[in-house]
Amino acid sequence: MAGSAKYPFKNVSQQPIIVVMDHGRERHLIPPSGQVIFENANIGDNPTFHVHTVNPDNSEGPEIYADSFSTIRLLHVPGGRDLMWTGSKIED
Repeated sequence: MAGSAKYPFKNVSQQPIIVVMDHGRERHLIPPSGQVIFENANIGDNPTFHVHTVNPDNSEGPEIYADSFSTIRLLHVPGGRDLMWTGSKIED
């Protein structure tokens, strides 16, 4: 079920990634230069996004980065809170 907060998430790196919100609440395979929208956060949440490599069979590889982003800031940013994987970290 969709939540009340949305996180557009872009992968600007040259490698595909799998991003998992909160250890499985939501998971997406994002190709290079691709974008998805995480839809299962609620206002007041502080979801953690875990970035994983992608195995040759498109399964989830090891975690390479994690960071959390409060939904409270969404209330102050017109259009939501875009997140972006740069290849080494998540920026907002």
